[in-house]
Amino acid sequence: MLSVDRPDPYLILWTPGTPHGRRKTRTVKNTYRPVWDQRFDFVLDPQHDTELRVHLMDRGVAVDQLLGKVRVDISGLPLDKELYQELRFPHAYSAGRAKPAKHACTTSCIGVRRAALHL
Repeated sequence: MLSVDRPDPYLILWTPGTPHGRRKTRTVKNTYRPVWDQRFDFVLDPQHDTELRVHLMDRGVAVDQLLGKVRVDISGLPLDKELYQELRFPHAYSAGRAKPAKHACTTSCIGVRRAALHL
């Protein structure tokens, strides 16, 4: 009989042009429906940072596994406006483990707000 462990998901978020700009959520243990409720601030260059990349990961005992990845277009986001978007990770659990029928952690919501940096 095939045993299917529930994942220990977390997200890695970054913009490609931002040095040292990777952020990681906490790991939520043993669930297909994680809730992170965390806030991250990024300093962006509006000319180059046009997307936010998000990887859905599963914390492993020896090696973490990439379950899915998405890109969020932030190029047209006006100052002081918020964008709420549902992220979909297609086939998040089909690689390396049995794909659950109804319990896949394939969506997550994200809120993005662009603000001016005052120095």
